[in-house]
Order: sequence, then C-alpha cells, then structure tokens
Amino acid sequence: MATIPGPRAPVPIDYLVDIATEAARFFSRDRETHAALLLEVAKADPPGSLLPFTMNDFFLYLQQRGFPNAQSQGVLIERLLNRMVDARMITDHGQQPGFDIFGHRLFTDDAQLRTQSQSEGYLWLAEPLGAGLIKPAYGSVTVPIAGLSKATGDERIGSGLVLDEFHVLTNAHVVNDMTLKDEIEHSRIMPPAGPAPVREGSGVPIVSFCAHSRVDVAVITVHPAEGQPGLPVLGGVAFRPPQWPDETYVFGYPPIARTSAPHMVCERGEVVNGSISDYSTDDEFFVYSATTRPGNSGGPIVAQDGRVIGLVAHDVLAEGSSADSFYRGIPGHVIVDALTAMGFGDLVTLEDWS
Repeated sequence: MATIPGPRAPVPIDYLVDIATEAARFFSRDRETHAALLLEVAKADPPGSLLPFTMNDFFLYLQQRGFPNAQSQGVLIERLLNRMVDARMITDHGQQPGFDIFGHRLFTDDAQLRTQSQSEGYLWLAEPLGAGLIKPAYGSVTVPIAGLSKATGDERIGSGLVLDEFHVLTNAHVVNDMTLKDEIEHSRIMPPAGPAPVREGSGVPIVSFCAHSRVDVAVITVHPAEGQPGLPVLGGVAFRPPQWPDETYVFGYPPIARTSAPHMVCERGEVVNGSISDYSTDDEFFVYSATTRPGNSGGPIVAQDGRVIGLVAHDVLAEGSSADSFYRGIPGHVIVDALTAMGFGDLVTLEDWS
C-alpha cells in the first residue's frame, strides 16, 4: 500500500492510484460486488433495489481497507472523485438528503472505466490523475539511445520507448545514422506506482535492430545476460491516432549543457494539426507545439488519456526559409502499421475502444 500522506504533506501519486482503484470497485453497479460491499459498510438497500453509495460510505470503506485517515483527507479524495466524474468514469447521482458534505451518491460507469487495451496497470487513470501519473509512467520506459555519428564520429543521442523486456521502439534515422553503443541504458525515472522495477547494471546489451524501409521507425532488440532481467515495462500502453483536442507530453533525451549523463525531459504542448500528408511521399504525419530538440528523436508523444499518439520525427525546414520548423510526429496508427509490416505487430496495441 502507498504511503499515507500527512495533513499538509504533498500527496504521493501512488496513494491517489490506490484511492482511485478502490473507488472504481466500491462504486460499481455490479450487483454481486455491491452486495458484498453493503456488508462491509454495514448498510442495506431496500429489497430489489441497487442504490449508489455516498462519498461518506466510501470513507468508511477506506478506513476498513487500511486507509486510517481517509476522513481527514476528505477534501482531497472528493476532488479526485470529481475528476473521475469529469473523465466519465463515475456518474454523480446527486446529493443524498440529510447530508451537508460528502453526501454525493456515485456509481462507477463500468463501460467507461478502461478499455481492454488499458486493462493492465494504471494508465487507465491518466485523465483524472494527469501529469503526476503520465510523466513518471512514461519517463520510466523512455530510454536513451547513445552512439557515434557515422558521418562525423561525434557522440550522438536519441530516444526510445520500451515495448517489452527485449524491444525498444525508436526512429529509423536514429539507428541508421549512428554506430550504437553496446547497450540500452536504463531510465533513471521510477514508475509512479507498483513495485520498483529490477534494474541490474547500467543497461541491457543490444543484439540487433530492424528499421522500416520507408516509415521513420525502427525496433532495437536487446538481450540480458543469463540470469539478468530485461528492460522494465509499462502495462497498458496503447497507440491511437492524434486528434485535434489532444494535449501532448513529449519524452526524450535532448542533451543538457554541463551534464555528463543523459537526463529524461518531458515537454508539454498540444496537437496543432492531427493529419498532414507529405507532398513528396504522401506519408502521413502530424504537428504539435511541445518544444522538441535534437536527442528527442524516437521518443514517444503521449496524450492526456495515457495513450501513445505518435513518435518524434525529423523536423523539416521549408527550402530557402529561415522560419522555425514545425515539430512533427509519426502518428500512432502509422507506427502500428509499420511495426506490423516489420513482423513486430505483437509488441503494440492499436486502441479499438473495446
């Protein structure tokens, strides 16, 4: 269980994950679950009825589940539940008569809680928990890809997204333009919830890579030494196309002056056009406003719902123009199609909203 925050202390994100997960179960419309919970909180519905619990009922339930100061965190928990209402995970059925505060009656919108694609892990909570969840979650599986430029021999760096213990997604130009170092370094970012990942040594040895012939995507394959773990993974990662309303979280390892090691950076912005065609190749891309620098190439672009909507791509300047380039991304569905064509389709999931 997460560390319980003091009255004035910052609230750990893993505590909020635990509370939200308990709320999803407690306010369920499932009759068997509801009947069992009525016994836990010593409450009864009229025969044949299924009445929503109140927030106050939830505080009593939390205390019995090992959250002894739930009542003192009432305002905090109420805000979290309201964010779950805004995300359409929970439906508010109004105030129960006789309650001044914490009397709102709630039901979980079971069909809206999570899709099959996000059924593992905690990314289904990305919308109500926001940046506090998304940044460490994807930061923990965004890794630096280091090497030497084939053109100049200078040190270069790119970024990649861990797909499973043995594979990393990145750009084709990252692997094609560099002589890669011998291993993929672990991310130094810890995940926001769950057990701490096992990270032996500085990284995992690279054994090969495969780049798409046209789309700027590639997969690096790693293999740990015997008896050693692979790369830590993140459950519930799903890909989808970018959309006009999307916020963007762009992850990567742009070099930072006066540092001797790569550091993960996350920039925020929004989609500014979700689908554009390249006039020379007819390839689809999208543009976004989050600042992107050299070293971000291959890093994931994540939306506010915790789904990957793209991969950072090369910036392209208009010939003869001194204007700044747009920040371009390879759309999520294009990535999935390319990986499927390369034989890596089993490593990625395209969100189908089932």
